[in-house]
Amino acid sequence: MSYGIKYKCEFTSTLNKNIKVYILKKDYNSAQIELRMGGEPARINYTGGSESKFDIIRGSECILEFYSEYDGQFQEIMLADAQDYQVQIWKSDQMIWQGYVIQDNYSEPFLAAPYLVSIRATDGLGNLKHNDFMADDTSFYLDKMTCIEVIQKCLAKLKNGTQVITSVDLFETRISRSEANNEALNCISVNPYLFIKDDLNALKCNVALSYILEVFNAYIYYKAGKYYIERLSYKLNDIITRRVYNINFDGSISAVVKSYTENISRIISRDSGLRLINADHNITYQTPFNKVQIDSDVVNSNNIVVNSFFRNWNNSIGIPFNWVKSGIFAISKLTYITTGDAIRVTQKATDAQLNYTTNKLTAGNVNFSGYKTTAKLSIKFASNGNARFMVKASTATKSYYLYCTSSVQTGDITDPNFEFKYTGSWKDYATHCTIERGTDSRSEIDAWYVSNITDMNLPADIKSLEFSLLPAFDTSKFTGGYRVRQFTPIITTSEASDYYGQRYNISSSKVNRETFTDLKPALGEFGNVSLVNQTRLNDDFTLNWYRDGKTETRPLLELVGQTILNQYRCPFRQFSGSLYGEFDFSMVYKINGLDGRYIPFKAGISLKSDTIDVEFFELLNDTDEVSDKIGKVTNYKDSNYTTNPDPTSEYRPQPSRSGGGRN
Repeated sequence: MSYGIKYKCEFTSTLNKNIKVYILKKDYNSAQIELRMGGEPARINYTGGSESKFDIIRGSECILEFYSEYDGQFQEIMLADAQDYQVQIWKSDQMIWQGYVIQDNYSEPFLAAPYLVSIRATDGLGNLKHNDFMADDTSFYLDKMTCIEVIQKCLAKLKNGTQVITSVDLFETRISRSEANNEALNCISVNPYLFIKDDLNALKCNVALSYILEVFNAYIYYKAGKYYIERLSYKLNDIITRRVYNINFDGSISAVVKSYTENISRIISRDSGLRLINADHNITYQTPFNKVQIDSDVVNSNNIVVNSFFRNWNNSIGIPFNWVKSGIFAISKLTYITTGDAIRVTQKATDAQLNYTTNKLTAGNVNFSGYKTTAKLSIKFASNGNARFMVKASTATKSYYLYCTSSVQTGDITDPNFEFKYTGSWKDYATHCTIERGTDSRSEIDAWYVSNITDMNLPADIKSLEFSLLPAFDTSKFTGGYRVRQFTPIITTSEASDYYGQRYNISSSKVNRETFTDLKPALGEFGNVSLVNQTRLNDDFTLNWYRDGKTETRPLLELVGQTILNQYRCPFRQFSGSLYGEFDFSMVYKINGLDGRYIPFKAGISLKSDTIDVEFFELLNDTDEVSDKIGKVTNYKDSNYTTNPDPTSEYRPQPSRSGGGRN
């Protein structure tokens, strides 16, 4: 997809900066039309989503004003599809902003031409809420992903910024610091099942991105063709480290391109390069908090095969979504108007012809490791015909295969709870489960019969699970292949191991009565809890984190809460007013006459007059107080376990039982 310049304009700012404005059209290769700018020709706004220091997605927009020389001259722009028209702003031959025209709220005055019109363009961050966190073929992402992979896949859908630059100073203690490119975002993996809403829908990209960034106290914004991700409190430093990743619009992943350091400190005074103007400056003291409460809920995802009812198909290639066909495996879709689709397997093989590595249909990867040794596997298989399926459980060094033995029929065929209960066992050689149609109650050709294998103990220390349909087999009684309506594996842990989530309370000794409750992370550290809510480093759970430059080993969510409290523990100044000069949204400013460091969260930049309307937050030190109290409640299924660590202690507290029930 290429863009060509269709409209252009050039003007000089009051500081004699050369400004070029381009409106580009997709696949355009013809004459360039001069625009006659008017009013305020070009303005870039960072709007900010809220008044919170920890607002995560901070989008920007550009507003252009120019003359329409005749009625309807620019209607083509407003009637075009999204991303058909692109806006670029260049300053002193450096691109400072790029985005796509928003096709809304365009109006023309009821006057004779020429008349002034305006259009708006956006950097795309606001459009994340319109994009599903799915591959372009609408299938789910099911492989284990690093945090930066999630971020790259979200931003690639915007097809705007070509790089993402990160500055996060939180590290898990096992992340090697000898390699400058290492950071938490590219070393820590997250469970992709966290981003699945149901069998057909994923969460939106803005939600997926927020899940990642909020647990690092980080936010994202756009500048000069690149997206920046920065941990708020890291910007207390004059010099920070940045790591650069490419954004590939095809969704492929980039490693770190380079690392570098940057001085982000700037000064505002009445006679500096960026100076105070007008008399509209105002200081407001914002309300502090004396407690931060973080409630993190476990997302329950017991069914670990997506599209287990075969209801959603990729008709272009003839297989169910989120399943993978390998080798030769003949299947087709069966459509039932009232109950949805099913699958027919016509591929056949004898036992001697079976190949357990190919010629099969496999569910999307279930490779997010870390089951309890007490975890159990149950399978519900609704079929008709002579069926085979394989369940493979692999550790780091060995694989086990599920083998089914004799079945027991429960109830009469007319009973709604009628089923066949199989006994299963694990073998250390390649094998499978066989469901034979037979001549018993399963002989009715149009019926579905449910086979159940329940509460099979999983092998210890498994790293992955594979669920596959294998070729059918013939018997003297039936040679028609098989059909499957449902293949639902379920993982359960012991009652005492099931989490509801965690709660952190981090409180100050100050007398303020306010509580910060805005952070409710879905991504956390919950140990071995089925397949969900896990952050991992290689094959291990993340446990001990630290802020760069501090001597500490603490849970990630505890550090998150502590940082929030540190930024809200006392009244802080919110400074607003007008400036004149060279302004950079990514910098941190020292304001003449005020103590402290100030970070912009809203700004309106006039490129013609070189003036800026801006609002700043004062950054407080990310320094813990010894008097802070930290309490943690882990909500298990049968009771609560609480810890109340002494923040001055170097020892990790041991759990103590408290009363039953959820908090």
